[in-house]
Amino acid sequence: MVYQEGITDRFVVYSALAAVAVYLVINPLANSLLILSALAAIYVLSRNFKVLLCDLSGAELAWIFTVLLYPMSFFYAYLMYGSKIDAETFVEFYRLSFLAVILFLVFRKSEVLTSTNIKIAVALFAGLTGALGVYYWFSQGGVRITVGTPLINMYALLMTVATGLVMLFALSEYRHNYRWCYIFCFCVAGGGVFASGSKSAILALIGVFLALSASTVFRNRHCVKTLLILLSPLILIGFIMNPFSRLETLISNVETYADQPGIEVSEDSSTQQRIQMYRAAISAIQAEPLFGIGTWRLGEIFPELLEQGGLSAATKRYVHVHNELLQAWMTRGLPGLILLLMLFLAPLWGIQHRCSFCKGCISTVLFVYMVFAMFEAPLNATVSYAFFMMLISLLLACKTGAQGINSESFES
Repeated sequence: MVYQEGITDRFVVYSALAAVAVYLVINPLANSLLILSALAAIYVLSRNFKVLLCDLSGAELAWIFTVLLYPMSFFYAYLMYGSKIDAETFVEFYRLSFLAVILFLVFRKSEVLTSTNIKIAVALFAGLTGALGVYYWFSQGGVRITVGTPLINMYALLMTVATGLVMLFALSEYRHNYRWCYIFCFCVAGGGVFASGSKSAILALIGVFLALSASTVFRNRHCVKTLLILLSPLILIGFIMNPFSRLETLISNVETYADQPGIEVSEDSSTQQRIQMYRAAISAIQAEPLFGIGTWRLGEIFPELLEQGGLSAATKRYVHVHNELLQAWMTRGLPGLILLLMLFLAPLWGIQHRCSFCKGCISTVLFVYMVFAMFEAPLNATVSYAFFMMLISLLLACKTGAQGINSESFES
């Protein structure tokens, strides 16, 4: 059966790409574009149901299965323990997962979903959102900022993903003018990461920069000049914004708390609060390792620890322990933990036989999300969950990695 792409089909792809480009900067527009894209995708699917589903690979089926099943872990926790938080999360995440699957089925057959179009959308997101973040940072006197969401660390996460991706684009681009555009977007997006002041983001940015640098130099030593061009403005921006002082504080707090575990925790010490929450989560997992305990505010789960000083009073309002693996296991048991791991493993299976462009991009996204998962809960927040679903679906569906790039720069 031959699939003939029409105007509606292309509208689905271009609307989704436009939504990625303006995500966070103009959220109402991005949400409207995603809704229109989903409605158009449903129409396309209804007319070409057999053609769109006829040749799904095992990896694609695994991704669809995982995306639809992951929200069910929250529904399971709600049925088991009656938490309103789990019920609300299930409804919101299942809506996003269903949207991602519908769009993915259309994406995978599209001829206009090229690597060039994905690169343009991501570069626009990095440039627009990063520039707005830097502007807010200067206009507000250098305090921590966020764009498009009240969750500073989730803004930092998305900016770190975008920074890593445009760095990859710059290193692989053979057209001189395009390469400079990506370098500019990289610098602006890096400024957005620094403006957030997120320790997790700074660690992830350093990690992804080193990983991409080592991988690129190993394959093509001629890219050293581009790496130096990328690094120089990043160091300059770092000196101006001085985000690394927060890393020094983090290391100092970890050393102090490790040497003196009974020390009184400052209400403002997020590092020491995290260490306490991790210990509390591990004790809860040990008490109920199979089925979890449901999602509640920590003040409801650990009242005794709060009274005894084992948890800072500031943590009692939190609904997660700032570690995705511990959070999934503690609240949703082994089913939640397994489905969380599948969200990372399914895309890795999907890129085994894909082009180097898709492999590099998906690996970068997963790396940044996994780093954040150690210190935050990126797949518990709607803004970061939706971005993850959309970006991975676009990249898995993109089968034209040689369009708009020099494929030899990936392989050489």
